[in-house]
Amino acid sequence: MARRARRILAFVAMCYVLTAGCTTPPVTGPLATPDVFVGGPHPPQPPTSYVPATTRRGALWYQVDLREPEVRIRLRLNAPPSEATFFLPGPWAGQTTFDAQVTLDEARGPAGSLPMHLDREVGRVDVQCGDVAWMELSYRVRTAPPDRSASRFHPTRGHTQVFAYAPTIFVLPSEGLARQVRDIPVEVRAPQGWQVGATWHQHSATLPSAHQPGSITGFIAEDVRTLRDAFILAGSELTSASRALPNGDLKVLQSPTLRFDVGSVADDTRSLLSAYIQRFGVYQSAVAAVLESVDSEHSGTLQGMGRRGGFVVQVPRHQRPGAELLLLIAHEALHMWNGHELVPAPSADIETRWFKEGLTHYLALKTLARQGLIDQRDALRELASAAQHYTQNPLAHGAPADALDQERFPYDRGVLIALRLDLALHLASRGEIELEDWLVQLLKPHLRAPARSYDTALLERAFREISIDLSPAPTSEFRRLVRDQAQLQPRRLFSELGLHWLDPTATRPARLLPIDGEPSHFRALFAPPHSS
Repeated sequence: MARRARRILAFVAMCYVLTAGCTTPPVTGPLATPDVFVGGPHPPQPPTSYVPATTRRGALWYQVDLREPEVRIRLRLNAPPSEATFFLPGPWAGQTTFDAQVTLDEARGPAGSLPMHLDREVGRVDVQCGDVAWMELSYRVRTAPPDRSASRFHPTRGHTQVFAYAPTIFVLPSEGLARQVRDIPVEVRAPQGWQVGATWHQHSATLPSAHQPGSITGFIAEDVRTLRDAFILAGSELTSASRALPNGDLKVLQSPTLRFDVGSVADDTRSLLSAYIQRFGVYQSAVAAVLESVDSEHSGTLQGMGRRGGFVVQVPRHQRPGAELLLLIAHEALHMWNGHELVPAPSADIETRWFKEGLTHYLALKTLARQGLIDQRDALRELASAAQHYTQNPLAHGAPADALDQERFPYDRGVLIALRLDLALHLASRGEIELEDWLVQLLKPHLRAPARSYDTALLERAFREISIDLSPAPTSEFRRLVRDQAQLQPRRLFSELGLHWLDPTATRPARLLPIDGEPSHFRALFAPPHSS
């Protein structure tokens, strides 16, 4: 157990370094020659990679083959150190067994096999490279059927579809090597006729393979952090739609079993992402995966996960279009910024979860209302639900709570804190400053460098910076609710917004109604621009 714990701690430390790295723009270049491994130096031939082949230390390449029951992966490191260290997939998303699905096949260099040592207990692979020009590591990842026997985080393979989160399939270089490599080519090989989507920058269109059945799609990951913070989805029956974004494009891939139209999903997602990109910047393009959830026939659970450059939502087969689906999409899409550009420091993850989840949910709801994708009743219903769950949660009253209440509490409390702070900014600035400005401030270089991670102190610093010319009220509210963790009073908050709170009954959930004749700060915060 001690060795296992040591492995988890080591991997957490490495992941923190990967989420703290800087990014550089992708480099473009010629397309790969089909059936030649990207980065393979073949001196008699022209360069075969998406960028010219290089032997500088830290040139890292991956080839992912989806044509067999297991995912086959080859990684290449050009000009490696005399001993190169890699790590198997480690703990992620509350799971600790991804490494058990990996089988190492061979480490080799230009002259053949290289000595390799695997310490399975700590997930470490050491390859004795000597002074070779390059080394390759080949391995396989077992997949599971896409049913309730598998965790939704494990790589899955059905007859016509493969889906995997990158942290579950990639053997990654050690911290020292990870800091050196940039612009990492990823070549995905799939059966002929399959669509392929991933959140990395697509560098080439899918090309037919000249000598083997299948197709090749090329991507560039900016760095190891981006390589890991991704997903791959491929399939022959996926429905898809593409839409233009302000300076890029959106691609939506959807399971064929779902009952709603992928084009409508793409239209709504474009509206959301265009609003987010216009406000927060960073991204130009995005990829969304809309999948049938694991155990779809027995569960009504909606789930999702943001990634850098895209997001995943998983819903039951019977899911209908409407506000519930839109809120899930808006929430996970916003995690591209709040959760993957802005990330909590490991030591502050629990204390700031209200910000990552609750504030994200609030801003997603607000954006949907402002874009006209949901109406006032939907927004009021969601705010009332958050307030009801908060007031009924034992943690709100300092009492012990079960696991479900503990998990839900940061969401509901975070929604109410976000609403309270948004109202304080609105009143103090007469509508000139709002909560979205806080995220904009946090994304500025002087606050993101060098670690790219936040804690409560950094959140407060950014909030003070946007409030510097205002009355003390907003910063006092921040200190009271966040620093001092004061209990929230939903009824009083809603009254200030011009809303009347109706308590839940045995047959009806809590409700919020506009107060006739009262100034509606709620409408000022949530109404579409043309109606405010």
